[in-house]
Amino acid sequence: MVCQELASGSKTGEGTSDSKEEKEHKVGENGTKLDGSKTTGQNGKTERVDVENPDPGGRDGDIHYHDPKNNKWRYDIKDGKFTDPKTGEDAPKSIQKLLNEEWVKKAIEKGLKILGEGNK
Repeated sequence: MVCQELASGSKTGEGTSDSKEEKEHKVGENGTKLDGSKTTGQNGKTERVDVENPDPGGRDGDIHYHDPKNNKWRYDIKDGKFTDPKTGEDAPKSIQKLLNEEWVKKAIEKGLKILGEGNK
C-alpha cells in the first residue's frame, strides 16, 4: 500500500512539491494587494518609506526608502538592512543608520503588516 501511495503522489505532483513550495515563499504572498506604492512613513517632501505588493504570490512585494534626493534603497526583510535595488549591495552606513530612527522603524513595521510578513 505504501508503494501505491508513493506512486500516486508522484503522478499527481503531491509529496515533494509541498516542501518545495514552502522554500519558494514570496514576500507578500499572504499580504494585501496594492496597486502602486503606499507610503507608510514620511519625513519631509521626498524622504519616505513605501511598500509595494502588486501581485501577492506572483512576485515579491517590497519595502523601500526614498532619501531626500529621491534615491531608492530597498529594505531586505531577511537581513534587516537597506540595499541598493540595482546592485543588491548594502546601502551606505548613513542610510543604514536610519533603521534606528523611530519613524523608519514604525514605517517598516506597517509595511511588513501590509505584506503579511509581520512578526518574522
